[in-house]
Amino acid sequence: MNLTNENYLDYINSDDKVLFNCNQSSKFSPFYILKNLIISILILVYPSVIFISEFKHSFNFSSAVSFLIFLFVILGYLFYLEYKSVHYAITNKGVYKIFGILNKKIKFVPFKKITDTALNINVLESILSIGTINISTAGGTKTYSGTSQPYEISIKHIDEYKSVTEILSKNI
Repeated sequence: MNLTNENYLDYINSDDKVLFNCNQSSKFSPFYILKNLIISILILVYPSVIFISEFKHSFNFSSAVSFLIFLFVILGYLFYLEYKSVHYAITNKGVYKIFGILNKKIKFVPFKKITDTALNINVLESILSIGTINISTAGGTKTYSGTSQPYEISIKHIDEYKSVTEILSKNI
């Protein structure tokens, strides 16, 4: 699977002039993968305990460990692909977020709808010299569950956060 920047530019309107484009920083990907693996393992612990207690007479410890290692590797690779599939582009008309592994989703916010931007750098991002820029619009955005989120787009974990902040401040 080729995850280069050129693939993502195909999803942007041809009459838009690209001012900046990037993926999430590779410095943060191990932490993202580890966080999601820990959450996945915690979700799988309860069903695994139930399964083992129900079938302990036919339980083979070595095959269970092999299966868990296989599952760990597959989930880790899927989380890596998910992390690398996120791409951001700023054009002369607005901000694009293109994401998805098999099914590409495109989120576009025109500059005229942006009300505020905020640069957030947590402790880990500070150590890695990366940052997250949150872009707000009037009213926020609705999720599939119907709840409102405060940010329309979050440009997460990027190395060039200072350049992006400058571009956004000039165009808003």
